[in-house]
Amino acid sequence: GENIEFTAAISSNAAVAENSILTSLFIYDNGWILLGSDISDINGDVSIYVDITNNPGNYQFKWVTDENINYQKGEYIGNLLIDKAITQISVSNLSNYSYGAPPTITATLSIPLVGPIVAKPLIISFAGMNYSLITDTQGQVLFTPPVDTPSGTYSFVVYFAGDLSHLK
Repeated sequence: GENIEFTAAISSNAAVAENSILTSLFIYDNGWILLGSDISDINGDVSIYVDITNNPGNYQFKWVTDENINYQKGEYIGNLLIDKAITQISVSNLSNYSYGAPPTITATLSIPLVGPIVAKPLIISFAGMNYSLITDTQGQVLFTPPVDTPSGTYSFVVYFAGDLSHLK
């Protein structure tokens, strides 16, 4: 998930900031789910930080203010689009090597500026064979070409097929 700040400004019809109003944020995902609540400050502002773990898609969100002595319950419904995360693969220690002494090559799957993607399959294509390896807690897989690979020039391709939450 990704931590997102949702903010709202609570005011009356006269555009006067309203403080001390309990405000709740919901998301619709097969029913309304409470994401968090907070009390508006002296400027009428409310901030709720939410760790979004929903699958990518279009969602509705709803702000609800509680009824009090002066005001009726208020509600605002808006739309929220959650996109698939962009992924990146980096490869290190890919170089020439001598027959019988292949290097261990590291491929890392990550979301740029966010961090590693764990427990996902990377497909490595080398010397006409495909190998499926699962990323570790650092988003990495280690691959050592077979020792008996004949000398020559080979292409080395690493790819991620994508999933419900991540682009390929």
